[in-house]
Amino acid sequence: MGMSWAGSLHEQIPSEELGLSERLSSPLLTMKSLLPILLLSCASAWSAEVFEAALGREKDLPGGKEADGIRGDFVLRSDKVEAVISQNAPLRRANMSTFYGEDGVSPGCLYDLTLRGAANDQLVIYGPCGHGQVSYVRSANVKEAGSAAVESVTTAAKKRGV
Repeated sequence: MGMSWAGSLHEQIPSEELGLSERLSSPLLTMKSLLPILLLSCASAWSAEVFEAALGREKDLPGGKEADGIRGDFVLRSDKVEAVISQNAPLRRANMSTFYGEDGVSPGCLYDLTLRGAANDQLVIYGPCGHGQVSYVRSANVKEAGSAAVESVTTAAKKRGV
């Protein structure tokens, strides 16, 4: 026989003896019923997102002393951090003091990284595969719910072979 709390927190009444209104006002039942709804409604706050900083979304780029994001770059963010991955634009560099010469571009690299809303980016550039031209930079399809990714790809054709 199931037990539920009704009225006083000191008095237990078998749930079969409770009416519908008493069962709905039961603190234990109400919290158990609301928890999944609350978790589902807050899921977006815990998930990551990616978007292109298109016209009108420039204000969503992270800020800070070294912030280098511009319109067209990709913003990756969660409830904790935000980052900018540079777009595949001609002559795209983190700033005017990075990488000169023919191969001096850095599309698809991490330009900005900061705590979300802190406007405290101190990163100039992080390029795990170096710098130079890439074939494309785009938002990636991810299978895990609440995940987001940007992919930067250099094909063999772009680099004259692998």
